[in-house]
Parts: sequence; C-alpha cells; structure tokens
Amino acid sequence: MKLLWSAPLAEARARLASEDSLHRHVRLAVRGLWDAAVQLEASTSPRPDPIAIAAIRREAVRLASQALPFPALADTADARLSLSRLVDQGLDGVPPGEVEPVLAIAREAHSRALESLEAILQAEQQLIRQRQLAVGTFAVAVCLVAAVLGQWAVRARQPVDLAQGKPFTLSSKWADCHPEENECGKYPTRIAFHTLNEPSPWYMVDLGASTTFSSATIVNRQDAAMPLALPLVLEVSDDGKTFKEVARRTELFTHWAPTFPPQTARYFRARVDRTSILHLEAVRVHP
Repeated sequence: MKLLWSAPLAEARARLASEDSLHRHVRLAVRGLWDAAVQLEASTSPRPDPIAIAAIRREAVRLASQALPFPALADTADARLSLSRLVDQGLDGVPPGEVEPVLAIAREAHSRALESLEAILQAEQQLIRQRQLAVGTFAVAVCLVAAVLGQWAVRARQPVDLAQGKPFTLSSKWADCHPEENECGKYPTRIAFHTLNEPSPWYMVDLGASTTFSSATIVNRQDAAMPLALPLVLEVSDDGKTFKEVARRTELFTHWAPTFPPQTARYFRARVDRTSILHLEAVRVHP
C-alpha cells in the first residue's frame, strides 16, 4: 500500500520532543478496532451487519485523525470528503445501497492509519537507537555482550520443545501467518496461526509418534484480543479423533506453563471451549 503521507521520521521527532506520544495510544486503539472489525467480518452466523462494521471503522478513522493528517488516510478529495462526513455525521442519511462504498472507503482509511502509525513507531525506535548509540561505543558494546550472554543463559534453561518443527493442523484458517516476518494476513503481528470465528476453534500438532510429555508453554497473542483464547483447553490423543483433557485455563494470560501427569500420545491440541477465534504466538510441548 502506498502511503500519501511520507514524513513519519519528522512526525516521530516531534512526538519524542513532547512528554506524551499521542499516537502510541491511538495506535493501540486503532489496532484493537481493526481486530474487532475483522472478527465481525469473519462471522458467518449471524451474518455480519455492514452498518455495525462501518461504525467500527468510523471510530478508528476518528481516532486516527487525532494523530495523522487527514490526507494520509485517503488518496482522493472525494474519499477525504466521504471520510469527513462519516466522522462528523456517522451513517445518518446514508442510503442502504451506499453503505458498502462508504464501508470500503473506511476500511481503506483504517488500513492506511495502521500502516502510517506503525511507520511512526519504527521511526521513533530508530531515533531512540541513535540516542542510545550516542552514550558511547564501549557502553553499547558492554550492553550487547550482556544481552547475548543473557540470551544464551535463558536458552540453556529452556526445556526441549517436542513440537518444534512438527506439522500442525487447524480447525480453520483465516490467513497464512509468518511470525518470523512479524506478519499474518498482511497485518503486523507475531502470531503463528489464526482461525476463523467458529465453535471450539483448535490447533493440533502431530508429534509423529507416541511421545511422553508432562508440561507445555502457551504464549498468547499479546498485541490484541487476548481474551479470545479463553477458556483454553489442552488435550491429548493417540489417533487424532478421541481426546483427553489434561489442562484448562480460564484466567487471562500472556504466558501459561501448565504441568500435568506424564502423558504418552501422538497428538497435542489447544482448543477454545466456546465460539471464538484462536490465535496464539506459540504452543510448545515439553518432556
């Protein structure tokens, strides 16, 4: 997507000069509204309401306009006029047959807002790194060595992941995810997979043969929508058809490390025990 607004570095410099970076709060809100709109669009029962989706997009555009120049959100004068009217008047007076075009413009503006705000964030991080380098080469080198040694120490303490590199299947798939590229469905995120909104969405890894394990590590999506993973049930199976529950989580979490009596099974499954969307950053199985 081509950004019409091409000065994220200048904007980042201005934001860092102030005590509060407004766009940080706006970015989180705009991203959360994006997830809400995507979840509603993915719904199959009941059928999504275009007016409700447009209302979500409208709020995102209204918030984004606090931190971004309006031309960054639309590439034509007509589109900017439509957005301005949508923000000021909502959907009042819009004929039913024209809701979809307005929704398309709002979705495009919502997407541009996300990309613009991420560009500012990256520029801010670049400026911060430059300031840190000014502290001195020696100090930076010491910090880097300490960080590397710390990572080695952490890795040395981490248990073996029996699921690493093993094939997995999903109950459904919203989009292809590439966590190593921080992207899923053209959206910046570290999640490893993303199902549709459905009853009991699940992720299942095939360990290849009957394997004994007694604990797991589950890393929830941390950039948005963490409650969607609850209640989360961990299950095991020998044939991939009949499952036994070994752990259940009902409280909000970022990292969950359940232990349970040793299990010997080929399949390990994580499942949300309700109608929801399942998107996690990692599912690891340990001896």
